[in-house]
Amino acid sequence: MRHLKEKDPKRLREAIEPPNASKEPELQAIIKSFSRTVSTAQGIAVPKTVGINALFKVNQKIATQKPSMPFSSFIGEDTLKKYCGV
Repeated sequence: MRHLKEKDPKRLREAIEPPNASKEPELQAIIKSFSRTVSTAQGIAVPKTVGINALFKVNQKIATQKPSMPFSSFIGEDTLKKYCGV
């Protein structure tokens, strides 16, 4: 809270509101493009397209350790909306 102490609360609230399509058409276009990119990536990151070995490598978080499971591009619809909304 200390880092927000000097900030204007009204301006902070406005900053986290979803974009207004009529006032910010460029931002709206970027958001739609991002959503298309996420959907395309989600459809590509599957074993039949890139192979299981590649998905294991993508899921590797520590360079010296082998991952225990392959990367899964599946996320729930709610999570997808949240990611794209941010």
